[in-house]
Amino acid sequence: MRSGYSASDLAFEAFRRLILAPLLCAGGILVAAVGLFAIMFGRRRYAGAVGSALSRSLNAATGGDERATFSAWSALLRERGSRAAGLRTRLVDAVNLEPGHCTRALASHRERGLLPPSRAPGTLEGPPPPA
Repeated sequence: MRSGYSASDLAFEAFRRLILAPLLCAGGILVAAVGLFAIMFGRRRYAGAVGSALSRSLNAATGGDERATFSAWSALLRERGSRAAGLRTRLVDAVNLEPGHCTRALASHRERGLLPPSRAPGTLEGPPPPA
């Protein structure tokens, strides 16, 4: 076992990656289908709200802040130098069919104060981890 991690921490991480993420992806496909039908029948505002809720849930399930969307959090991680976040932002931009979606989402979140205050210069925004 790696030092600093308890068995329950490792078990939760395995659960999150192996079970929760695929379930959220399946749920995302279902919600996307509902959203598509909502758009087709003139309920564009409803589809946007459902998409935002799904994005926030996915972000929270993958370790991001529950107030931010997956798009905005991915752009924030990319901005802070995460190599994996670059792939996330390209994927999200492609799914949304609009280049720069994640960057615009991050700017919108900052304007509306949806991101938690920064821990310290040079670190990811968010509350400090529990002691």
